Amino acid sequence: MDDFKAYRWSVTWRSVAIGIGIALFAALIMPDNLPVAWGLLLGFAGSLLRFRFSAGSLMAFAGKSPREAKGYMVRRRFGTYALTGAVLVIAFWREEINQWATVGGLFLTTVVICIDAVLRGRSQPPPVEDS
Repeated sequence: MDDFKAYRWSVTWRSVAIGIGIALFAALIMPDNLPVAWGLLLGFAGSLLRFRFSAGSLMAFAGKSPREAKGYMVRRRFGTYALTGAVLVIAFWREEINQWATVGGLFLTTVVICIDAVLRGRSQPPPVEDS
């Protein structure tokens, strides 16, 4: 369980560094086009929250009966979809936010996980052990 928590924090901090770095780079390269930076930050925030919710649900999922686990996971999945929908609604509603940059930012944490898996030579995160 400690390995999984360490992996979760590792992905979180790498995502934060990359997301803020890309947004700052976009803001410095295109100072007249700040909506791109805002879109990246909004999408990145949604991506990071989705990852944290999913990782937290994996740990809470253990030890439940199959019926409880199914209901729990369905509720969590709908919550994840609602979060993604809210991020997209905000992006398309506000003119100060670039919609395409928001969509790109929504994939940032997934990209960080994939790159981490390739660099470490594994296709899955460390297993979750029941303590």
